[in-house]
Amino acid sequence: MLEDSQQIEIQAKADRIYSYLEEQSTKFPLGFLDYRPFFVMRLILIGEPARAMRVLFKGKSFGNSEGEKLRLAVGDNYGPFCLIEAVPGQKYFFRLRTSVKLFDLETGYLMFPGEKNTLLRFDLLAHDPSLIQRAYWKIVKPFHQVLTRRVLRIIKKRMESA
Repeated sequence: MLEDSQQIEIQAKADRIYSYLEEQSTKFPLGFLDYRPFFVMRLILIGEPARAMRVLFKGKSFGNSEGEKLRLAVGDNYGPFCLIEAVPGQKYFFRLRTSVKLFDLETGYLMFPGEKNTLLRFDLLAHDPSLIQRAYWKIVKPFHQVLTRRVLRIIKKRMESA
């Protein structure tokens, strides 16, 4: 099993954080890394080179413009991600299966409410990774951890400044 988990405490109620995650057009916000050149690199890193080329040359992506709302139902796709579980105030989880079979995993957010704060955790789980997936994860994991921490900090900043 491959696992990674990053967490951050946010001064907001879990239901409010969940609503924010549910409505955002960018489900994994990375700020400037959401722009096309960086977005293309992200797609290549997760094993989606064909999708990356479409984004690069045709400008098509799987998110809406920043600030637009994008509500997904369980079973809806968000690029290579499929929403598999959405429990208000508790869990917002996706499955990632890439076309080149580089990834078959679950990733998303878990919320643990306190009296005034919520612990927001960003998890990644691959239950039965292949040898290639394990080797690739050793290379990608440090980058993933940096990006995951950035995603959590962006969410915290947006939630606490609202």
